[in-house]
Amino acid sequence: MTIEQPNVAPVVFPEGISGVEQVLIDDASQAFSVSISSGNEINIEIDKSYILFFLSDDCTINFELQDPAAIEVMNCGSLMMFSYPYAQSRINIHPETDCTLHVLAISIGKLHSLFGSDFGVDRESLNIFMSSFKMKKYFTNKPIHPEVSVIFYQIFNHPFSNAQQKLYLQGKVMEIISYFIMKTEVKSELEIQCPFVNDHLEMEKIKASRDIVVGDLQQPPSIRDLARAVGTNEYKLKIGFKSMYGTTVYAYLSEYRMQKARQLLEIKGMNIKEIAYRIGYANPSHFIAAYKKKFGITPKKQLKHAV
Repeated sequence: MTIEQPNVAPVVFPEGISGVEQVLIDDASQAFSVSISSGNEINIEIDKSYILFFLSDDCTINFELQDPAAIEVMNCGSLMMFSYPYAQSRINIHPETDCTLHVLAISIGKLHSLFGSDFGVDRESLNIFMSSFKMKKYFTNKPIHPEVSVIFYQIFNHPFSNAQQKLYLQGKVMEIISYFIMKTEVKSELEIQCPFVNDHLEMEKIKASRDIVVGDLQQPPSIRDLARAVGTNEYKLKIGFKSMYGTTVYAYLSEYRMQKARQLLEIKGMNIKEIAYRIGYANPSHFIAAYKKKFGITPKKQLKHAV
């Protein structure tokens, strides 16, 4: 079955707004990067035949959908999906501080054509994902690794051209969608696999523990202190965390640190000593060894490559 792709602008920004960068990925997907000043708001119009992914690694942003009315807060480091496939949408965007907002727009027809073939994940995960924008929620907001910020950065900063560029950018789109689907898949399996996390309150405690751990990379709490902070016991925290995130608390922290370091190297261009301190390594040499073990390249070489 051939699905006709829309030939429309997926997102219309207000006239006169500065700092909008646009990348055409293919006929059915585009990426945007826009700078927004604190205290200002921008109003965007969204074509109904597209879904949008939003991300900002700079600040918290408030989204206000006009009709139908809905409000969503996107925290720093979250990946948020929006769709309303019944009519054109208008959204007011209010940042809490100066920030850069990244937007990926993909046509619903494109998604259907992608998911008509094997996408590399099980059908249940795809069904959950597809139904999530077909209606019950306008916004779906999920915390993600800093890796996704790097992917958005790579969309706007890459060395390729012509055919290579198109394949590269399409691959990056698939990565972003995959991250979003994987989070959905973990959550759906969670309710079956872990009796502790079947309880909604316990789930919220596990999510809160994750936020605490990544919120202070320099001095993360012990398991005991973390359990006390969220109001559960150590056993439930360990079992619940592994069921929800697929790994232990400290393995998750280690992975998060490495992805955050990569983000700071590629996007911010920070020096190695400062990055080591920011992510919780008192000894830069220990950070360098951990980074090389994870990515197969030293931070210094990664920094040169980014520059």
